[in-house]
Formats: sequence, structure tokens, C-alpha cells
Amino acid sequence: MRRRGPMVAVLACGLALTGCGGGTDEPSPSPSHAAVPRGFTRTTAGPVSFAYPAGWRPARPPAGASMVVRRVYNRVVYAQVSVLTKVMQVDDPEIIGQDAYAAVPVTAVNASRGPFRPVTVPGARKAVRLDYTFQSTTNEAAAHGTDITVVYGGHKALVLRVSGLRSTLSGATVEQIVRSVEIRG
Repeated sequence: MRRRGPMVAVLACGLALTGCGGGTDEPSPSPSHAAVPRGFTRTTAGPVSFAYPAGWRPARPPAGASMVVRRVYNRVVYAQVSVLTKVMQVDDPEIIGQDAYAAVPVTAVNASRGPFRPVTVPGARKAVRLDYTFQSTTNEAAAHGTDITVVYGGHKALVLRVSGLRSTLSGATVEQIVRSVEIRG
């Protein structure tokens, strides 16, 4: 019998949002297009576009997010991509990313993160990647997440968060989602 507890921490992390506002508009670089992996579907949420695997389905996003796409089995969520829009609106993606990540240790146990790394996101002015691991607070199931923090336009920002149980969300799938992210006009 499957337990629903494994995703409690994943969902809480994926949907925990922080934010503040402000900024000016600056021109953004001309966008090129990111590839869509075979068997994936491209979707757009405001300025961000990304691809998700077959079998994943859009879900109602909570306040502070513009899109959630989930892998669900027997009504249990095992993985998801969230576009977090209620984030700090500043020019430094590491500051924004640190603020968004701050909710992860609050909603999970044994959270551990790597360093911020630059990542190329077509159409973005700046972008960084943060990979982290954590465990469910209900049954200690191993989970992982990847946040792509993007600054575009002036000081507009968002975080694309990919999270799920390690047993059901492969590193290869995370990489395909990450490589598909782009900012559109």
C-alpha cells in the first residue's frame, strides 16, 4: 500500500513562497529557443516557458505561483515543477534564490544545498541554479530539488522549482526540464 506522506515535504517546499517588489526595466537580450526533449510538452506561464514529461499534468497553482505541473499516481504527487512568481524582485539571482530556498529547511528535515551555479536560460539577463536534497518530515523519504532563478527585463524575477522523490524523479528528467527553460518576449 502506498503512503501519501512522501510528498508532504516536497509539496510544502515547492509551494513555500516569499517575496517583495520593486525594480526598473532594462532591455533584455534577444531570446533564442531552448529545445523540447522527445516525449515532453512545452507550456508557458507568463514570461517563462518550459517542457515537462509525458504523464505529468497541470494543476491549480497556489497564490504566488503562476504554474504547477505534477506527476501524480493514485492521487499522490511524486514530482512537480512550480513557477514561483512571488519572489524578491531585485537584480541579483543569488539573493533571490537564497530567499526562495530559505523555506526548504523550514518544511523538511536534513536539507542540504550545493552552491549557486550560473546557468544559461535563453531570453534571461541572469540566471543561477541551486540543487538541494531533503527528507520528508513524515517518513524520511529522500527527495531533491533544483531551483532555476531567473532575472529578466529590468529587475523582474521568478524561480522555476523542480522537486520530487529521488525514487521517482530522475536526475536525467531534471536536466531535461532545466535545459528546456526559456524566457519569452
